[in-house]
Amino acid sequence: MTAEDVLADVVNLGDMAKKLLVTRPPKKARQKEQPFTGTYSDHMAHDLRSAMLNFLAARKILYDPSRIYAARRLLERWISKQHPVPQALREWRTILEGTPQDIAAVAMGLTEESTRLRSSSPLGCLLTKQERVEVYAFFAKTHVQARTVPARSRRIIEQATAILGSAEAANTWIKSPQFGLAWKRPLDLLATTQGTELVKTLLVRMKFGVYT
Repeated sequence: MTAEDVLADVVNLGDMAKKLLVTRPPKKARQKEQPFTGTYSDHMAHDLRSAMLNFLAARKILYDPSRIYAARRLLERWISKQHPVPQALREWRTILEGTPQDIAAVAMGLTEESTRLRSSSPLGCLLTKQERVEVYAFFAKTHVQARTVPARSRRIIEQATAILGSAEAANTWIKSPQFGLAWKRPLDLLATTQGTELVKTLLVRMKFGVYT
């Protein structure tokens, strides 16, 4: 598997990761509508990274079922060093006796059960160093964006509130396409420094009554 193959797979899951990394609390937990700031979950990031690594490993097993033996050997080494043997490792021993499709279903599953099992998965041994580097690099970049965008959003909303007169109006504005930004949403541009500068420039123009 080439680095290009790895990147293609990472990109396929990238949209899901980005949507989940920046989240809002459930509406039931909010007393009233608040300006969007976003929150970042390190635990969620870890789960998604684990899902990507296991996804790549499962892909290899489906292409070449003989790779299962390497995962079985690693698992047995782990088990030989554990007394008592953890329940998750016993479960993996059963899983690895299944078909490649059964193993892939666990490795690639989006259920809570699959998430729990991936934390003890022996499938990581099937990946090359380069493949792991590609996944970790993707999440390092996403990690920075996830932490940076909410901070930028808060500052932009503060400026927009001062110009538009209310936090509600600013919150609506930042999530709406703007003519002065080529019909892009200000929020979408905050992921990059260049995009943030475009939003700031529009706010300066708006301050003087120029909304285009």
